[in-house]
Amino acid sequence: MSRPCPIDTCERPAPGGQPVCGACRADLERALRAVPDLTRELDLTLSKQTSKTPGGRSAEIPLAFGEGASNASALLHNTLCKWVCELNRAETAIWPANAPAAMAGWLSGSLSRLLGHPGVIEAHEEITGAVRDAQRIIDRPPGYVYAGPCTACSTAMYVKPGAAYARCPILTCREYHDVADRREWMIAQCENLLGSSAYVAMVCRGLGVQISESTVRMWVKRRKLQPRTWTDPRGNEAIREQRKRPLYRVGDVIDVALGNVQKFTA
Repeated sequence: MSRPCPIDTCERPAPGGQPVCGACRADLERALRAVPDLTRELDLTLSKQTSKTPGGRSAEIPLAFGEGASNASALLHNTLCKWVCELNRAETAIWPANAPAAMAGWLSGSLSRLLGHPGVIEAHEEITGAVRDAQRIIDRPPGYVYAGPCTACSTAMYVKPGAAYARCPILTCREYHDVADRREWMIAQCENLLGSSAYVAMVCRGLGVQISESTVRMWVKRRKLQPRTWTDPRGNEAIREQRKRPLYRVGDVIDVALGNVQKFTA
């Protein structure tokens, strides 16, 4: 007998006895397999950003793009390290090398244990999210940020930071758009999304609000942000153990980031 897959963004059934559906398992497998190539690309980006031309000027990668690659690399490393530590608690455990590729390979070999972990929802979300962040940095034109889809043909548009207008890259379209209007539209589409601290931070970064999961958690501790609701990642058993998971609203996180919320008094 099947039950709904517990992954937040999935509506497929999970076969009886399986912690997640086959598609979500495959997503996690693909994400872990992608890590070695991703880390090589990120390292290459960072090496170009820090290299110098003969005249003493920085090489071809703009600073903003290099910082994005550095952040994505750190997030990927920290996420993989977290889940290796979660699974490898025995004192006599054999540890992988402290490198993303080695840790991803170790997690791939321990996939059944990872999927059976009580935090499988967070593991899936955080690992696939960190990999997506890294892929976006590599695929995105250096020094550009996402400006939203073209209203005429839905093609993704990218602009330099601070640009007022975006133009569709499709030669048969070439429609102009106000970047501020496109950003407001994207925020309106996403502001009511709910998710874990890792999820809402990922969405905010996609909207141009550069925050990390740790920043979201810090705001919660400082009472600047509150969960909108709580979800139970492990069924009725988790309710009895009071292991509910807080879910945050993207719009609330953006408000705090922009300084629109000071502190909750309740």
